Amino acid sequence: MTTVGFGLLVLFLVAPGRAPGAPPAAGGPGPLRLELAKVVSESRLAAPPLIVEDGAVDLLRMRLEVELGDDGRTVDATAVLTVRTNASTGDAFYLWLDRGLAFRTAGAEGTSVRVETQEYPPFMYGVVGFSPRLEAGQTVDVTITYGGELACEPYGPREGRYCGGDGSLSYYLASGPFPLVMDFADPYGGLLYDLDLILRTPAGLDLLVAADPVSDVVDGDRRITVWRGPDYTSGMNLILLTGYIETIPVPGVTPPSRVQHPRGNADYAGLMAEWMPSIYGFLEDLAGGPFPFGQVTVFKLPIMAGFPGTATYGTVYLSDAYTTSSMQWFEEILAHEISHLWWGILAAPADLARTALTTEGLAITSQYEYIRRRYYPDLDRDWVLWSKFRNNQLLLWYLTDPETLPPILLPAGSTWPETLNEQVVWAYYKSSAFLDLLRVALGEDAFFTALRDYVVACVQGECTLDDVEDVFAQSARVAVAHLFDAFARESTYADLELGFVPCAPDADPCVSRVTLVKEVPVTLPVELVLEDADGVELHRGLVHLSALSEDFAFTTATRPARARVNPRQQIFYRVRSAAPGDVDFDGETDGFDWVAATLALGRRAVNDVENPGLYDVDLLFDTRLDLVVDGVVDEADLEVLRAGFGATGSGAAGFGATAGGAR
Repeated sequence: MTTVGFGLLVLFLVAPGRAPGAPPAAGGPGPLRLELAKVVSESRLAAPPLIVEDGAVDLLRMRLEVELGDDGRTVDATAVLTVRTNASTGDAFYLWLDRGLAFRTAGAEGTSVRVETQEYPPFMYGVVGFSPRLEAGQTVDVTITYGGELACEPYGPREGRYCGGDGSLSYYLASGPFPLVMDFADPYGGLLYDLDLILRTPAGLDLLVAADPVSDVVDGDRRITVWRGPDYTSGMNLILLTGYIETIPVPGVTPPSRVQHPRGNADYAGLMAEWMPSIYGFLEDLAGGPFPFGQVTVFKLPIMAGFPGTATYGTVYLSDAYTTSSMQWFEEILAHEISHLWWGILAAPADLARTALTTEGLAITSQYEYIRRRYYPDLDRDWVLWSKFRNNQLLLWYLTDPETLPPILLPAGSTWPETLNEQVVWAYYKSSAFLDLLRVALGEDAFFTALRDYVVACVQGECTLDDVEDVFAQSARVAVAHLFDAFARESTYADLELGFVPCAPDADPCVSRVTLVKEVPVTLPVELVLEDADGVELHRGLVHLSALSEDFAFTTATRPARARVNPRQQIFYRVRSAAPGDVDFDGETDGFDWVAATLALGRRAVNDVENPGLYDVDLLFDTRLDLVVDGVVDEADLEVLRAGFGATGSGAAGFGATAGGAR
């Protein structure tokens, strides 16, 4: 179709549609964008577009004027996109919309604008290019009009209706009535731009927009609102909610904040408002200051298929679905989602397609630490955190295969894991476990100082994992490259053998020996703890295991009964005693070990062996008793105990002499 507009020729070329692929996992910022970026990347490989461009543009500003009809589906819109070519190789970009809409006209001063459209149900996208091509560094305003009736079709996990027009809650995302922009050369690449939005909607409906409000007036049956989002990033999704909405203000916080909920669905909203000052205070300490938004809104969603919660510009959404366990769990998840305003929204990583370390990894870190400080500040830090990270270990070791789960930083050209279990364990639990490994290695003060330095360096800075490594190394002033290489860029799981020989009962001074043996070449930071028979800590210290086998001597005031490795490190370290079957690490295999194993006989790490899911792990499963690492305490483990009964952990045995093993 050929259209003449603004004195320039505009070509709309329609290509055959494609069937949708696997849906993205629901959750934090960016999964839909990543899925759509994957679509266009694969489409270019399968069939070159009719408009052939190398592409390379920066989006500087997006000005939108969108009218939403009384039916909640009819859209009439104008988008003015200020773009600048950032290389001499091309000047094209993608625009995604709901497939019920159509581009009408497009133009820019001094050049013709061409749009090739293609469907990817329930979306469609256009490749926008210029003729003649723009010069390197040239800036133009591209005016595009579009409209039609939103298809509002389900996509992936989003099973229900998400737009309507009546008073029921409706939600609209970028790639629906609002265009989602991607660079043609790098669909996964980050964006940083200013957003201006004028909305015309039915006067009787309340609105929530993921931007700062500027003005709100009613003109007859139309409500005209103006919104602004300075420094919008590709980690932010422009979301509109409409319906009948009620508000609870949150007192005493910066920036001004509120909890909103659908009318008549106020359950838990008051509690959320009560929790938010504590969450804000914690996150201000973590990040070094308050959120730089004009306001923040937390919206309590009803249970909606495919939309349990997410975060975007100054806005957090959280579903009632998280209230089914306990109120403390709901508060913890609220802290997780609010923390995403830092981790993924303000600090949007440039390598989001390859790692979730600084999005979901930091959000899990935040929720665990928030609950610890809020409710258990006087309890042992390691005990509280291990009660959380035990879940990470069980999911990584037993729900997935850690040997095949990809590294935290995906190799270039690879994609996120395929199954939901693998996606979640990789993005949330493996990533946060690595951050905790860093935390133990660096120490509390150095780790949290590095987090604040990361905020300074990477908010609107498009940092990659390499930049994160540099920030932590420079902030803590210690080498961390070997840890990033072994545990983030590769998937290293270190088998660690611990031999323990306590001092003689009457020795003065009491000098005990710990022998550590490993097979991997990387230097391992290992936090060792020596305890007496009652569990009282006699010594705690970090050693760096560089050789394959090293002896360490420790002097204590009284005789220790056992030596152990900090359990928080035992997600990536698989620790066993040099005495085969010594599950309590007292240096000998004896009746105490036998009793512990027999009492746990039949216990499984994952209860549902046919169709296991994320909530099927047994959080009381003791991995120390799983001597053959097969996910169940059974006769095979007792056989290891029988064979080793009476053995002592002299530290002389090597890996070949130790019964059991890791899969």
